[in-house]
Amino acid sequence: MKPELYASTYERLRREPAWSLLTAQLAPQVLALLQHLLFTTDRILPSSVLHQRLTIELDELRRQGRDIAGTANYYVSSWLREGWLERRLPEGAEEEEFELSTAALQALRLVSALQTSRAVATESRLSLVMDQLSKLAQDTDANPESRLE
Repeated sequence: MKPELYASTYERLRREPAWSLLTAQLAPQVLALLQHLLFTTDRILPSSVLHQRLTIELDELRRQGRDIAGTANYYVSSWLREGWLERRLPEGAEEEEFELSTAALQALRLVSALQTSRAVATESRLSLVMDQLSKLAQDTDANPESRLE
């Protein structure tokens, strides 16, 4: 693909919610809050629980010196508008429920992948794996005569 096509594609992607989350002014804090509140533990939260937990976490981040203005309600509304949260009212429920949008999940997975250290495959490690695979193939051979050999 030529650079112009790449550039056009990236310009289009730049308008997508996942990209805007990664480039948001408070991206590290927002990603951390979304991950903690709606990814690591619970995937879906009722509105009251989300607002209560977010208020606690915002206060904690402020105590640690993070410059984060705004209330939990402000952030939930902003995240909905940006396409980072989804809300629904399940049948019979008394209040709305919130969960991460597909875009927010994509952004969190990308950030997680960037953090993961990559193991280096050395020749000795590969040799060990190959030997073990060969042994496994021999041990699981259906022919009893070839297993004895």
